[in-house]
This record gives sequence, structure tokens and C-alpha cells, in this order.
Amino acid sequence: MSRGCSKLTSSGAAFLAPLLALTTLVASVSCTSTAQSTTAPSASRCTVTLTNSVETTPSDGGAGTLSITLTRDCAWTASTGAAWVVITSAASGQGDGSITYRVAANPDGAPRHTTIDINDAKATINQAAAACRYTVTPLAHDVATAGGTVTMDVRTQASCEWTAVSEAAWIRINAGAK
Repeated sequence: MSRGCSKLTSSGAAFLAPLLALTTLVASVSCTSTAQSTTAPSASRCTVTLTNSVETTPSDGGAGTLSITLTRDCAWTASTGAAWVVITSAASGQGDGSITYRVAANPDGAPRHTTIDINDAKATINQAAAACRYTVTPLAHDVATAGGTVTMDVRTQASCEWTAVSEAAWIRINAGAK
């Protein structure tokens, strides 16, 4: 039997009448359908608008909220682009909503950036650089009256620069001044 409804016609002997009646009944039953078809909202209707509560997170970390504006019958899913940003609320929903997130402390002396993606929209997460910390060892060293060499170790984050400078005319830096 083909899809849709069609008009049945007959031409034939009287002995086909019961069979034709059964065929007509089947055809009329198949023409009364209660099935409905639906379509999802169009992509243009499901355009996400994002508002971030924090412009730049401090280097020691923090939390923020991302507000989502979206047509009520459109679904959304959030994901983060870096392990140092964690979504702390539900990461999916439908229509308007919000997510909360936490940013870990930045151990580096350089700012960092990533995104939180909500469907095709991206919210930029900016974090300030950590203050450069320097460790110099040894802090003091005795030198013989005849002079001598002192080796000092300077440690800091990879992105932090340093320069060794002598403030005394009788002290000369031989190597390692960065």
C-alpha cells in the first residue's frame, strides 16, 4: 500500500465486492493519522548572548557568573577551554540561565586567557599575572681579603625577568647576569 490516501475505484465482478470493501476499510483507516511532526528552533532563533560578571580575575583566583540569554525553547551546554577554570554549577540548560565558575590561582608571572563556550558563543576568561617572586641563595657570603668568587642561585617563574647589578665598584659580575 502506498503512503498517503488514495481514492479506490473498482471495476469487476460482484464476487470482488467483499474484498473491495475490506480494502476500502484499510485505506480509510490508514488515512486517519494522529502523528504530528515538529521541528527544532532555527539556529538564528537560538543565538546565545553572554554576560560575564568578572572582567579580569585576580592572580590568586576567584569566582564568576556567566549570564546566558537565549530563547526559552533553545538548549545550551557549557564547556571550559582550560583545566584552571572549573564550572561549579549545572553545565547545561534551556532558555535563559547562568553558570558559575571558579578560576584557580595563576602561579605564573604572565597573564593567561581561556574561554567558556556556550554552544557557539564564547566568553573570554582573563586572569592577571602572579607577582614575580625571586629567591636568591645564599643571601650573604664571606669573601677572603684577597678576593674570590661567589656563586649565587636566582630562581623565579619562567616569565619573570631579572638582572644582576653590582652597586659596588669592587664587585664584578662575571656570568649569569640575565
